[in-house]
Amino acid sequence: MAASEIIVQSMTSAGLEVTYEAANALGNYFTNNGRTWLRVKNADTKNHAVLIDSPGACDQGFYHDVTVQVPAHTGSVDSGPFVSSRFTDSSGYVDITYIASVGSSTGTVTIATDAALAALTLSEDTKVLTFTIDTVAKNYTIAQAIITKATFLTALNAVLLTAGTASFDTSNHLKVVSTTTGTSSTVVASGTASAAIMGATPTEDTGATATPTSVTVAAIKFA
Repeated sequence: MAASEIIVQSMTSAGLEVTYEAANALGNYFTNNGRTWLRVKNADTKNHAVLIDSPGACDQGFYHDVTVQVPAHTGSVDSGPFVSSRFTDSSGYVDITYIASVGSSTGTVTIATDAALAALTLSEDTKVLTFTIDTVAKNYTIAQAIITKATFLTALNAVLLTAGTASFDTSNHLKVVSTTTGTSSTVVASGTASAAIMGATPTEDTGATATPTSVTVAAIKFA
């Protein structure tokens, strides 16, 4: 068995009912016109990740592949379009493989502004926010003096060190991701400040092996 082709579907002004196919554990590929997108759906209980091969250089002159993280139970994650000079191989295809993914913990509390962050550090001053990453607890003590989102992330990442990385996602929720991959990659939030900053039930997803269990894919091109 080998990698298999994803048949590209065309988007029109009348719309497109996207058809998905099961991800091939050995990889997939699709034709690329420079205006083609990849859509990945993950119905698994674990995160998955897709590696998009880049046989050409980026606009800065470097060669580097692109990794797309697809959270558990997500509706879908889109990636693209793929610049032909960078992503199309000598046969005219974009090549993708499936790689081991990271564990993560994502809060449900929206922290959209520095003022919102400052209000939380004031109310939770001296309380502890703990992230247990791959069974190792990292304890961050909330400080009232931290009043911006940027300085909060700097302080938290200094505690996480090489075990994980903290950021705010596109919904302004605090997210901590492990730096390891596979089924042992986990992040669990706890501590006296956890409910205020991460919410009562943060989304905590375990990493997965490279096998794309319950993952489906589609390629969509625009004229």
